[in-house]
Amino acid sequence: MSHVVSIKTKAKDVDVIRLTCATLSLPEAQHGTVRFYDGRSCTGIKVQLPGWRYPIVIEADGTIRTDSFGGAWGRQSELDAFMRHYGIEATKRAMRLAGRPLVSESVLPSGEVKLVFAG
Repeated sequence: MSHVVSIKTKAKDVDVIRLTCATLSLPEAQHGTVRFYDGRSCTGIKVQLPGWRYPIVIEADGTIRTDSFGGAWGRQSELDAFMRHYGIEATKRAMRLAGRPLVSESVLPSGEVKLVFAG
């Protein structure tokens, strides 16, 4: 039996954030404060995305703070890719903890990711 699931993701799990960084070959996520161009400071888990002038900051409630200056200092596609992979890693971890190991992972022609779990 197959199930199609759509997931709206909020990045809250620090371990999964760090795993996502490793999966995407990003620098290790660190807790800290970032001062953005406008002088505003945000504290949380800092993730440096490729080509971004400032790291994104993921606050404790999962809110993501960024300063991409409308794409001039960072492409939205990089943030979208990070969040997509976070959702995949969070799902794999939750299923593994539930005793349902990953059987296969594939990217469909639409760009969606298909995960198949045992059980």
